[in-house]
Amino acid sequence: MRLQRNGGQVGIRRNGATMKHTLAALFILTRLGLAQQLPDAAYMRTTEVHNYPVHNSRAFAVREQRIFDRSFLAIHAIHGASLATDLYLTSRGVSHGCEEASSNLGPYPSTGRIVGMGIAEFGGVLALDASMKALAGNKNLPRWVGIFGGSIGAGVGTAKHLNGSLAWTRTNCL
Repeated sequence: MRLQRNGGQVGIRRNGATMKHTLAALFILTRLGLAQQLPDAAYMRTTEVHNYPVHNSRAFAVREQRIFDRSFLAIHAIHGASLATDLYLTSRGVSHGCEEASSNLGPYPSTGRIVGMGIAEFGGVLALDASMKALAGNKNLPRWVGIFGGSIGAGVGTAKHLNGSLAWTRTNCL
């Protein structure tokens, strides 16, 4: 550690690294679960001490994880918006005589076929992500299922459909 004076301000820097970088690295490591949990000591197993609740009383009970929570719904709403944008631009581009590049739909799909495939894809992604989030507490599955389980399909689908929407905006078909 060394004391530095920069523009009239005195600050402590540690080998050139700032506190912001240290806190960011610490946050990332704890988010990945690399920090160890504290052991369950005998004195922490009591349920009440002088009528004050402690960590394992009902006031601090672990809630059951909900599958359709706010983050799950927000991620899938973003996926649905990107899917709807891509489907709209695809329908509009095909109606102006351009070919669709997707092998699933064929070169000149109808609007009904485009919407049908979109609904089927959204339902499949929603079911897959919900089942992965429900299985997140299973100890036999890899740890990444619990971390990313409810958002893998929506994340990949959002990236895919945003790329498709941008591809349509680069053409002269709209």
